[in-house]
Amino acid sequence: MQYDKKDLIQKVIDEATKLREHATKDELGELDFNLLQPNDVGYCIYGQMAGNCYSLRASELLSMCCAPFSSAITKFDTPILEKYSPLSIFRFGANSPIEFYIAQPGAKNETLIEFLKSERETLTPQDLEF
Repeated sequence: MQYDKKDLIQKVIDEATKLREHATKDELGELDFNLLQPNDVGYCIYGQMAGNCYSLRASELLSMCCAPFSSAITKFDTPILEKYSPLSIFRFGANSPIEFYIAQPGAKNETLIEFLKSERETLTPQDLEF
């Protein structure tokens, strides 16, 4: 199964916009592009902000900011949603658009983090093309 890149990028922008709104200033301040490791639970976007991307706080943020996108991050795989509660879906069964995006070759992760940290005001599809 495949995904549409334009759709993914728009979902990343929507998630990032909501994340800027719902995460605390301290949480967003923890983001560091130089430490970003998309496949590491403590150094991915949500891991840096919440200590671990499987933490309750990360799950709360994910639930407020997006819908599940893929059950894997290195390749697209439709998530199985039926067996999980809204708070546990991201801890056990799915990844968000941002989590999937940052693991893709050529992803503009520095630009994404700059937007999340309010170092840039806008984020457009062209900014995130990969």
